[in-house]
Order: sequence, then C-alpha cells, then structure tokens
Amino acid sequence: MNRHFRFLVAAPVVATLVVGGPLFAASQNAVAGTTGASQNYVVLFNAGASSAGAAGAVASAGGTLVANYSQIGVVIARSTASDFATRIQSASGVQSAAATTSFATRLKADTATDADVAAATPVSDTDSLSGLQWDMVQIHTPEAHAITGGSSSVLVGDIDTGLDYTHPDLAANVDFANSASCVGGVADNSPAAWNDDNGHGTHT
Repeated sequence: MNRHFRFLVAAPVVATLVVGGPLFAASQNAVAGTTGASQNYVVLFNAGASSAGAAGAVASAGGTLVANYSQIGVVIARSTASDFATRIQSASGVQSAAATTSFATRLKADTATDADVAAATPVSDTDSLSGLQWDMVQIHTPEAHAITGGSSSVLVGDIDTGLDYTHPDLAANVDFANSASCVGGVADNSPAAWNDDNGHGTHT
C-alpha cells in the first residue's frame, strides 16, 4: 500500500484504567495536608460498587466531579488538594485513585494546511491484499483514496494494544519518538513496550 501517514501508538490506556486497580495506588505522589496545582484524577470503584454517589464522595475529599462513567465504575475528578487520592480512597466502594499527570505523552501541535491538501494525489487500492481488507471497505477508504493518498503532515493516533512497527505497511510511517506504552502509569517510549502482542493493533 502507498499510504502517506505518520502513526503514533499509545498502548492500552483505557483498558488499564478499568482493570489495573493497583496501578493507581502505586502512582500516587501526593503530600498529605498541602494544596498545590489543580490535577485530574482517575478514581476506580470496586467491581459491583456503585459510583452513583461519587459527586458527594469527591467533594468530601476536596475535589470536583468532572465525569462519572458509572457503566464501568470509573470517575474523573479534579482537585488542588495534594492528598486527594489518599482521601478519596477511604470513600465507600473506591478501590484506587491516582493523578493523571504522567499517564500520557504530550505531542507537538501538528496541523495540515491547505497546501498539503492541494498537493495530495489519489492512490489506488490495487495492493494484492486490498481485497481482503473488509474493514477499509466499511469505512469507504477506497473512495477516500480516489481523492487523496494522504499527507505526511497528518499524525494518526492509535490507542490500542500496540502496533506492529515491523509491518511493511507501517514501518516507514511510525513516529517512534511520540509512541509510548502507558500500561505502567508512566509513558514508556521503548518500542518493545508498545509492540503489539495481541494481534489487534496493526488491524486498527
């Protein structure tokens, strides 16, 4: 395939937040009894526990409720209290909590320009395996390729189990500097950390 995109990958973030309870407790670095900069926190409730009363619990711990994903027992809160994570963990049903400060990698702002669009040229889908890519047909990629083959100024984010950076269609387009695994709570830029090990990342 002749595709002109740069890829970056962030290995599982959401999945880790849902099932990786101990990760949160290990990530805390709050100093009890002090007030600092405003931070966002991910609060994980125990399996089967309801987060319906999360707003009250968050307020009692010195924070403000940002979002409540009750379907998966995850709450996002904001607080300036550096001991917020410790305090919210004493609330009923809460399993763990941690600040999201180091959960991801920051990227430079990349924007495509009119010049990029004007310079783009169509590409064909005559690759020998194109006929097997039913997913590309579903999202009308052949029709898009009839207009443009893309631009190297476009940065595509893949948040999944990883990405096979040795794949011949991807290898030349992976942005290694901005790719990371967030499984451990701190961005790990080592390719071995975010190499797909679930047979799924390359598909996405």
